[in-house]
Amino acid sequence: MNPQTITAWGPIIVSTTALVTFSGALIVAFFLKDTGLLNLTVGAAVANATTAVGYWLGSSHSSAKKDDLIAGQLPKS
Repeated sequence: MNPQTITAWGPIIVSTTALVTFSGALIVAFFLKDTGLLNLTVGAAVANATTAVGYWLGSSHSSAKKDDLIAGQLPKS
């Protein structure tokens, strides 16, 4: 398997896992009518979404792309 393919799927798998986990916790908190758990889950989901958007649109993603570009320019040993 191509290492770039594995690298591309990593963030997708992590993001999907986080989304499913928080969605499940939100559903459980809603049906249990536990407002403390519901507030905590919603807050964590908002923080998670903010972090993900910040990564994909912010400097971390650009920095990773720069590192890949530099690595591609280095001679293979």
